Amino acid sequence: MPCITVNIIEPGELEITNLTATQNEYEIGKNVVVKVTVKNTGGTLVTKTLSIYVNGTVATAQQIYLAPGQEKTYDMPIPTTFTSKAGSIQICADIK
Repeated sequence: MPCITVNIIEPGELEITNLTATQNEYEIGKNVVVKVTVKNTGGTLVTKTLSIYVNGTVATAQQIYLAPGQEKTYDMPIPTTFTSKAGSIQICADIK
């Protein structure tokens, strides 16, 4: 009886390993530059959308592709035009 052997691998899974801003203060009208490091911890190529949220609202998004084991840092500029006054904002990242 003929037989074959195949390997079963974990599906691709993306994990955010680091989220930083290039500086702590920005002037209104200037871009906030966020750096997001993402790693594929699974065994297959993954294509998903990396989204940056400002105060709970999507400010920017980018389609990303990572091979198994690959880690990459993405620069995500966010215009400060979403606010017209000085103060603090909350920046979050998510992958879907």
